Amino acid sequence: DALERPLGDHIFQACFYNYLLRAEGYRTHDVVSILYCTKEFKFGNPYKEFHIDATTRPNRRMIDHAILQAAEIKVHLMRGTLPDRTVCSEYTCTRAKNCPSVAQCFSTP
Repeated sequence: DALERPLGDHIFQACFYNYLLRAEGYRTHDVVSILYCTKEFKFGNPYKEFHIDATTRPNRRMIDHAILQAAEIKVHLMRGTLPDRTVCSEYTCTRAKNCPSVAQCFSTP
């Protein structure tokens, strides 16, 4: 009930999938739908649905930024290096724990 808007990561994920489909030539709607379901029993509707315009300027900027970051990472990996660490402050954070490069990333000065 407390969820008033979709989570930022989910907005990015839905908009990026929309972008990738369009880039491959698929025809998609401008609006993506994000659906949440409560895990506990609830009287009434256990679902919350949000509609996001995937083509708005902020959503497009977010995708463009992610593409630039991916290109930068690719260049570093081809050189055998890693880009500067900007997301994970320490090896125990959630993202670092799920990263295949965590040992290499945190063993370098």
